[in-house]
Amino acid sequence: MSPQEMAWRAGQLGSRLGRKRAREADAELLHDGTPDWAALLKAFRDDGGRSVLLDRTHATKIAYEHPAAVTELLAEVDRYIAGERTYFGYPPVNVGPCPDWNCDPITDYHGPT
Repeated sequence: MSPQEMAWRAGQLGSRLGRKRAREADAELLHDGTPDWAALLKAFRDDGGRSVLLDRTHATKIAYEHPAAVTELLAEVDRYIAGERTYFGYPPVNVGPCPDWNCDPITDYHGPT
């Protein structure tokens, strides 16, 4: 076997092991392998079993102490959800809810797909 073939085989083995570990991790997260989406959503909303940077208590405290900043943040989130983006100091553009990744919205140039 040539060194190139050995390297290729080692890469294939590593790739297969990585996929196996990912499947095992998924099964561990989903326990029986069948997702109960309602239970997963409830656990996510309850902050169960994961570390969070901003828990509900801290978020409520920030909203109480800085209502103007929270209002500004929520307005920015609404603009983002509506598709409005600002790129590198250019004026805002609306790329819509499903952006065309081959389009430059500033110059309206459409690249090849």
